[in-house]
Amino acid sequence: MNILIRTLIGIALLATYPSLAQELSVSELRQRGELDTHSGYSPKTLESLVASSTLIVQGRYGDILDRRGFFGYINGRDDTLEEFMDRHDLTRNEAFRWDIPMTEYNIIVDAVLKGGVTSEKLTLRKYESPPLNRERTEPDWVRLFFLVINPDNRTYALAGEASVLSLFDDKYGYFSFVGSGDGRPDAYEVRFLDFSSGLSAKEFEATLLQEISKQKDNPVNR
Repeated sequence: MNILIRTLIGIALLATYPSLAQELSVSELRQRGELDTHSGYSPKTLESLVASSTLIVQGRYGDILDRRGFFGYINGRDDTLEEFMDRHDLTRNEAFRWDIPMTEYNIIVDAVLKGGVTSEKLTLRKYESPPLNRERTEPDWVRLFFLVINPDNRTYALAGEASVLSLFDDKYGYFSFVGSGDGRPDAYEVRFLDFSSGLSAKEFEATLLQEISKQKDNPVNR
């Protein structure tokens, strides 16, 4: 699945999230120049990354729960293949041209930084080609997850690549898709957000907590 298709899927799904689930909406992220059809969601400030997240947790990837084609949401629930076929008057083979590859992961929560969730495990849905390995989702690697609630009000998703920050040599960075094709597996590289590249992990965590506290008392102006 190429980068443009990935991005369009992400933006389309992000636009279906409840408008009150996060302080900054899709249209507001576009106005800030942080949501683009080609590059996806690229936060320019920590303020934006925090304000665009429903839930922020420190945790780890757990087990893979499911891998399947996904047909979107209808009235807050997963659309089914049969309903999708009937609604769009498609054959089964035609319908499968429109499904989105999706992987569901268990997220083991070590600490909740923003949001009211009390569960020790969450379900994260990633819209991606079936991963060949766990290189980018290796269990027991502590990460920061910046999540948005899905329309089912049960599972979570990522607004963009930088919505999962992992530790690389005492700095938080993220895996960024750089290409695929010709039978080659998807390729990724490690990147760092401009506003965090000069901070150690502990410094970034402290700055993050300060920003969360600040927004709790003074929500971001629209």
